[in-house]
Amino acid sequence: GDVNIKVLVERFHRAVRGSVLLKHSGYAFALLKTKHAAKCGTPRRIKSSCIYFVNFLFQPLPRKPEDVSTVNHERRTAMTPTFRYHPNPLDTGMFTQGEPKTCCCCGRQTDIWYDGPFHGDLHANRNTDPDDDELPYEKMDFLCPACIADGSAAAKFQCVFQDGWLVGSKPEDAAAQDEWKHRTPGYYAWQSARWYTHCNEYCAFLGSVGWEDIVNMGLAQEIEETYDQEANISELSFVKEYTVKHGSVQGFLFRCLHCGRHFLWLDMD
Repeated sequence: GDVNIKVLVERFHRAVRGSVLLKHSGYAFALLKTKHAAKCGTPRRIKSSCIYFVNFLFQPLPRKPEDVSTVNHERRTAMTPTFRYHPNPLDTGMFTQGEPKTCCCCGRQTDIWYDGPFHGDLHANRNTDPDDDELPYEKMDFLCPACIADGSAAAKFQCVFQDGWLVGSKPEDAAAQDEWKHRTPGYYAWQSARWYTHCNEYCAFLGSVGWEDIVNMGLAQEIEETYDQEANISELSFVKEYTVKHGSVQGFLFRCLHCGRHFLWLDMD
């Protein structure tokens, strides 16, 4: 049953905490998705994420989420709508590609669907059937990118894709707030996912990074200047030594859409 799967996921998570498995970014990312699926509670999410994780366990050389062919990546990118606050959801692993599925919102076939987090919208107008045991967002299955981008998924399933935690001041623009909550893919984090704001605007989420990635992108000096030790509750020296992309200790990189400055949020198992 689904409850037994949830218990199994939590027990395995405790068993491998701090083990060598979590030092491999592929294992850690797969386990992170499985853990969040168990919390979400929808059977399809739990099943698909468990399969995703088991595939990693039984491969001699585990795949990383970003290991896709260049041609395939370019084709998928061309098919995906533009999300201002999450510009590369394919690269961040929040969309999955496979055999065509039927979108639960628009009814069209799609071979790319959302595999990120979502939450019930506490402010939605609850016109639900009293005899229905499921809330609208609990019925969400395979969801195409277009239905997130145009807001139809959030409206139909009375959901949001962000849990509301910000680092910085809340932007004043109501339209921007709506776009971020209802029309922007979220992301998975070991702890509560946080989103940076800057210049009175939500920043663009660029994905999981380790310090080595930051150095290779030429952003080391900038992150040293913008790193918020108080918000992250860890010294920068810890970030430099232990963060690994999609690892049990990772950083999430954000870019301001106005001034172009980059910011780092630290996330740990």
